[in-house]
Amino acid sequence: MISLGLIMLLVVVLLLAGIPVAYVFGVGAMSFAFVADKSMSYLIPHAFWQLGGFALLSLPLFIVAGTLMGASGISDRLVRFVNAFVGPIRGGLGAVTVVTCALFGAIAGSGASAIAAIGSIMIPKMVDQGYPRGYATALVGCSSVLALLIPPSIPMIIFALTGGLSVAAAFLSTIVPGIIIMMIYC
Repeated sequence: MISLGLIMLLVVVLLLAGIPVAYVFGVGAMSFAFVADKSMSYLIPHAFWQLGGFALLSLPLFIVAGTLMGASGISDRLVRFVNAFVGPIRGGLGAVTVVTCALFGAIAGSGASAIAAIGSIMIPKMVDQGYPRGYATALVGCSSVLALLIPPSIPMIIFALTGGLSVAAAFLSTIVPGIIIMMIYC
């Protein structure tokens, strides 16, 4: 276990030294293979085999879907839909932002696309309603993390593939925490 800690320390030190991430992770993987007494002839083909999976095909498609939703005005319609339910309460515009980011994440699966699509609409609206700009920006940034928890989620697909887990099981494990965090934010 000490050797694994030293490998992690080596990776952090190399990253802080400014060495490119690809090289740092390559050194980390080779160090781990050496310490764990694994053959590189097994690790390299296994890594390339993981890249050919069908589940990874969904990643660029989620990004395209998020971009199309932002450009076509679907995100504005989504904001109006959520505002019809949540808007009348005190602090409703903040709650609308949180719920809309969660719903957008459930559609697009990407936190960055939620920031781009929802933030560009909600931050100016919140500033017009008297919210401080920093608060509005922070709320959109924090709420975009909900897109990573509520399925389908791009990082969850990658986690399931690299961990050898079922993608469905990984999705099911984050629904309840995502809803709880959404309610706490509201």
